[in-house]
Amino acid sequence: MAQAELHPELFIKNQNIGRRTCKRIAPMEVLNLFMPRTGAMSIRKSTTSSTPSPTCGTTTSGSPLRAKYNEPPKPAEWWRPQFDQLLSHCMAPNDSPTFFFVEELLVAYPDAKVILVERPFGAWIKSFDVVIEGLFGPGNVIFSFLDPKWMGRLKRVTMGWARGHFHANSAKEMRANSRETYERQYENARKLVPKERLSEYRLGSGWGHCVGFLGKEVPEVEFPRVN
Repeated sequence: MAQAELHPELFIKNQNIGRRTCKRIAPMEVLNLFMPRTGAMSIRKSTTSSTPSPTCGTTTSGSPLRAKYNEPPKPAEWWRPQFDQLLSHCMAPNDSPTFFFVEELLVAYPDAKVILVERPFGAWIKSFDVVIEGLFGPGNVIFSFLDPKWMGRLKRVTMGWARGHFHANSAKEMRANSRETYERQYENARKLVPKERLSEYRLGSGWGHCVGFLGKEVPEVEFPRVN
């Protein structure tokens, strides 16, 4: 498998933008609240094809990440301005930061539709183990030292959600806590999202249900299959 497919986040055009000066320029239509390695890049490309404004996965979430896991609880109204800055151009964010801000994003954007994609846990953890190895392997330390502006920033954010979302400080702890974290992710989303705003998409089922749920026309391309 090509490196661009194995680690697509490393091949995204540089998005190191000073988002603290940004304002929302596109409506938040869809929140993709599923876990990483469940088809995030395929869904990202599919929603890019069916919406006129970009989707995004982002590493520029340090301040809200610290606020969620390392500071006293913030009032509900605190979150919307934060996300409007960080996700100002995004209509359908996925992967990082959406999967670890489920409750906060739902409060900030109460009218947004929600897509879930779930894989059997055994298949998912086999795929996600690549992420675990990358997070805690020596390469992450070396590359973040050599490239502090990009890889260093990526390491700080990913280690932040590893500790906060998975309660893990090592690969062993992350593997041990993965099932509980994975199941909690989907349980929380299903509990919090009204059924009329929720779509549980099955990868491989094509455009039909997805674009119908979003109220879009079927694109003149096949449904993307990336990771």
